[in-house]
Amino acid sequence: MIASLPSLTPAARTTFRAELVRAVATGAIETALTTFAILIAVRVFDSSAIVKSLLLGCPAIGLLGSLWIVRLVGRRGWLTSRAAAVLYLISAAGFG
Repeated sequence: MIASLPSLTPAARTTFRAELVRAVATGAIETALTTFAILIAVRVFDSSAIVKSLLLGCPAIGLLGSLWIVRLVGRRGWLTSRAAAVLYLISAAGFG
């Protein structure tokens, strides 16, 4: 797969290989978290269908929202590190 991308620099090839490994690990972790979250929601909390659908749908909604956020940050000229910090603070407030 990497050999078919001759225009990549050596640094980009290394990054691409690391990303392939990260993607597999992330997929396994996300699948396990989702499975156990639904299992706990059903068995422990006897959750309704709406709660279960929100539990499964929120990651996809977050991915769609990220498109809007990236565009907003780019147009406003904000520092990406500061924008990320604000988003993390908003997310942390949801846990509080």
